[in-house]
Amino acid sequence: MSSPATPVADREFDLSDEDMNDLVPPDLEPAAPAAPAPSDTQAEPPPSAEASPPTPAAPLGREAVPGAAPTTPETPVPWTPPSAGEPFAFKVDGREHPLEGALRLPDGGVYLPPGVWDQKLRPFLADRSVWVGKERNYQQAIARAKQDRGAEVARAQQVLVGLAELDAQGDQGWAAWLDNYSQNRAVLDARVRARIAEQETARWQETDRERTETENATALLPRLQHHLGSQVETVLAQEQWKGVLGADQAQDLLRFLWDQADRLYYEAEDGDGSGLSPREIGFRPEVFESLVHRELTQAKKYRDDVAKLQEVAKRNAAVTQPPVPSPAPSGPTPVKRAKPKTPESYRDWKRTQDDEDWGALLDEE
Repeated sequence: MSSPATPVADREFDLSDEDMNDLVPPDLEPAAPAAPAPSDTQAEPPPSAEASPPTPAAPLGREAVPGAAPTTPETPVPWTPPSAGEPFAFKVDGREHPLEGALRLPDGGVYLPPGVWDQKLRPFLADRSVWVGKERNYQQAIARAKQDRGAEVARAQQVLVGLAELDAQGDQGWAAWLDNYSQNRAVLDARVRARIAEQETARWQETDRERTETENATALLPRLQHHLGSQVETVLAQEQWKGVLGADQAQDLLRFLWDQADRLYYEAEDGDGSGLSPREIGFRPEVFESLVHRELTQAKKYRDDVAKLQEVAKRNAAVTQPPVPSPAPSGPTPVKRAKPKTPESYRDWKRTQDDEDWGALLDEE
């Protein structure tokens, strides 16, 4: 053991483990550590920094999940404008405005090229509720003005009529009328008001008559349809037309006849010889029978032609039908062996011999 008391210039002390043990007194030696308690699972050593790859940093706004596989950013797919679709145009106030390059896509959407929105569409966007209200007020004001002006015009016209009657009497008539002007003017005003009232009454009567006729026509339509349907049912129930039309075809015939209602029905007039009261609705049975007979004759011919074609097709199918094979004999069906092909070379022949099932041949013998 080398003594540490003597310094040695330009030399480091090199003490071994044994020398260090000799320097420690025996009473100061540390006790041996206790053995660890046995456990079911053995702790694994922590992975070294070199063995495990570095964990990538979590993106902003997200937290890295321990043990999760690193995610790679997806490469954005470049967007291409659609090319399939129909040209798109929009209408404003009844005027059509086409948009160059705009397409109506098959899914119902609309593709607008860049710049079209600001240049073509934005100028037409506005809140029109205020303008709609103003336009409604203007229309109401115009209607009131027309009504007021109409009353003034009507009064002026009646005054001109009274003055024209007075002028027809000549100078003497004017002189007599002016001699008693105050009374004659009041009489003229009364006559003007009476004539205006008569015109208003006639106008309201005409409006009421038109409304009544519209209501009567609306109530008359179901009656005429029911009458026409009963006429068709009566004809189809006849023996010669039974089974000619199906339910759908009968409905088609009824719709066809209803389209000809202006030829089947008429409004009676005074002295037309129909025996009906004026404005009463009459029916022309001869026109109805002519139309129905023509339609049913064509339908019956079509039905007979179809039946003939079906009969011919059935006979042709019976003639060209292949013969029915005879029933197979009872017992096991013998297995037919395929006829061997002639080998093209020795090698092919050898291959057929190797693949031959000799056990099956012995069973057959």
